[in-house]
Amino acid sequence: MHDFSRDGASVRQLVGRVSPVHLQQRLGIEQDHEASIFGQGLNVVHLENWSSLPTLLRTTLRLCGLYRRGSRNARTLTVRHHDFLLDVHFVNPAPVHFGVNNV
Repeated sequence: MHDFSRDGASVRQLVGRVSPVHLQQRLGIEQDHEASIFGQGLNVVHLENWSSLPTLLRTTLRLCGLYRRGSRNARTLTVRHHDFLLDVHFVNPAPVHFGVNNV
């Protein structure tokens, strides 16, 4: 993709062919499209699109010694029930006024 911000001659050439407003809109669209494809900032790799991510995470957890602990925690799930009293005081609703559409 051509960087028009550094090349004034290219911009002048395009302004001669299309209106400045259209050129500005088009360059903005292209810049947004580049950002969505190549990422913004330092995130060059998008982890959600990487098919090897589960393997990488599993290997990293094993190297750190946390994989067994996480597996053990996942196998020992318990369901706990907690009873609590909800003390709510309701305010009387507004009185119905005649002459108003009551649906």
